[in-house]
Amino acid sequence: MEKKKKVCFKCEQLSYIWSNINGKGHCQKCAYEEKGKKSTLKSKPYKATGEKELFESIYESRNKRCEVTGQYIGAFDVWCFAHLLSKKAYPSYRLNPANIILCLREIHLLYDNSSREKLLEAYPQAIIMFEKKDALRYSYYNGDETKEPDI
Repeated sequence: MEKKKKVCFKCEQLSYIWSNINGKGHCQKCAYEEKGKKSTLKSKPYKATGEKELFESIYESRNKRCEVTGQYIGAFDVWCFAHLLSKKAYPSYRLNPANIILCLREIHLLYDNSSREKLLEAYPQAIIMFEKKDALRYSYYNGDETKEPDI
């Protein structure tokens, strides 16, 4: 079946009708414009998890310094806090201070989004992150979640 061009209700140009909004045909461009205006999607309010308060206390107690490089971290930024064990796989460790390392934003991004080798190539001192991660995993699976792991 061959599509026919029709006149768009909004711009009155001859084009293929992309969607019917309120029973009136719109071209692709006008349909997207109308959809943007009449979007009924509302963002969900964020649930308070307690992470921000924990991050602030870690930021102060660890002297605002990267635990990998020792560099001073200027302004408070949530990207400077890396969960060693993921929040999804280990939900009970989400607010465990031992599971959170204060580090440079670049280190956090490499830790989350690249390979171990790439991170260690750029920051050899980041081996501490993997040592802590192994110790946390060990304590998690041996039922000793409250104790700070030994490294």
